[in-house]
Amino acid sequence: MNLQNPKTINYESSLMLKETLEAPKVVERQLAANAAALSKLVARFKDKPPSSVVTCARGSSDHASVYGKYLMQIFIGIPVMSFAPSIGSIYGKALKYDNALFICISQSGKSPDLLINAEIAKKSGAYIVAFVNDETSPLASLADLVIPLHAGPELSVAATKSYIATLTALAQLVAIWSEDQQLQDGLKALPEQLQLSAELNWDSAAHLLKTADNMYFIARGVGFGIAIETA
Repeated sequence: MNLQNPKTINYESSLMLKETLEAPKVVERQLAANAAALSKLVARFKDKPPSSVVTCARGSSDHASVYGKYLMQIFIGIPVMSFAPSIGSIYGKALKYDNALFICISQSGKSPDLLINAEIAKKSGAYIVAFVNDETSPLASLADLVIPLHAGPELSVAATKSYIATLTALAQLVAIWSEDQQLQDGLKALPEQLQLSAELNWDSAAHLLKTADNMYFIARGVGFGIAIETA
């Protein structure tokens, strides 16, 4: 499948647009590259499921973790907690993580508070998984297992392809863990769907929003993390 169509992609429009339009190829590459590592992670907890799943992230990565939280609770049925990094980095407290799955999500893998909390969690008995774009980062070195985002360098101020890649990585984990066929089929179709979306003419929607002074984004469930990031 060819996901590159030079007739519909203008890379000179803006850096943010350029990187957004790379998402279909990023997702296609990621789904193929990460299947084995995610299957290894699922096998790790097959006989003894984690007592809980804890996500630790900041900014856009934290918004993506909200999406993952809903998916994991709906499809796998394991409690998922969004961890506040300040508990470890400011208050210096360690929680009890016996048989917990601690998922750190970061584009750079260099955030000091995430590194501190990952170290604390690891010493407290957690299994550390890093969803990270930079495989050479300190977070990747610290983790028990690394799930690369495969987004490549991201230079635009607003996260685009790395955010989409994080959503996809979390969805692929849940699809493999739950063995849900509908979710698996949806992921197979995702790169092409993203490409088709990129080729649509969004002028009519943009025209309606052009003169707006304020915007409100309302969502619940699996769409909540998307609404937070959009806002």
